[in-house]
Amino acid sequence: MFTPTAGGPSATGEIQADGTFEMKTYDDGDGAAIGSHSVTITALDEGSGLPEEAASEPKLLIPRKFGNAKTSGLTATVNSGDNTVDFALAE
Repeated sequence: MFTPTAGGPSATGEIQADGTFEMKTYDDGDGAAIGSHSVTITALDEGSGLPEEAASEPKLLIPRKFGNAKTSGLTATVNSGDNTVDFALAE
C-alpha cells in the first residue's frame, strides 16, 4: 500500500509470482498519486486454495514489520509517467 504523505487516497497492488506489482488507486491502471508515500507490504502464503490445506492463519512470506506503517521504514516517490520501485525486504 502506498499512502501519500501529504494526504489523499492510498493505492494498493497485488504482488505477482515474479515479484512485480502494479499500483491502483480507484481503477486498474490508474496508479498511485504523484508525490511522496509511506509504504507497507504484506505478502501471505494462502496455500493452494484446497480446503484441506487451509490454515487458520496464512503464513507470512516477509517480515511482519513491513506490514505496519510505523515499522516498515519503506518510502517511495511517484513521478509522472511510468515508475519502477524496488524494495529490499530483509530483517
